[in-house]
Amino acid sequence: MIKEPPNRIMTWKIENFSKKDKVLYASQVYVVGELKWKILIYPNGFYNEAPKAISVFLDSVDCIAPDYKIFVDFKLRIRDQINNKHAEERAKHWFSASCNDWGFSQLLSRRDLEDASKGFLVDDTLIVEAEIMVMSTVK
Repeated sequence: MIKEPPNRIMTWKIENFSKKDKVLYASQVYVVGELKWKILIYPNGFYNEAPKAISVFLDSVDCIAPDYKIFVDFKLRIRDQINNKHAEERAKHWFSASCNDWGFSQLLSRRDLEDASKGFLVDDTLIVEAEIMVMSTVK
């Protein structure tokens, strides 16, 4: 059954972003349509695939059983806090135990992030969002 879930936007406000020195950061757990999700961010790109970009992924916390799958049509974005011209991509993916996250290795270039006029990093705060448009579960 395909559903448009209520409360489908997950917003993660990351303060002191310039001090983030780990490879990967995960948000708190968000509940959308009774399913649990996290947003994953690689501040310096997804390992060596995108070293000059910020990588953002949606992660299903619930996909642990091998016969359980979730189809999701979703958007990932980094908010432009000044001009309202967000860095945004849309994807459709089947989440499963073998592939429980999906996203974009080059959602935003480091050059655009560091350009203050673009509005992505304001007061050393980055705002990342995931929006689930539609989802369906299969067992």
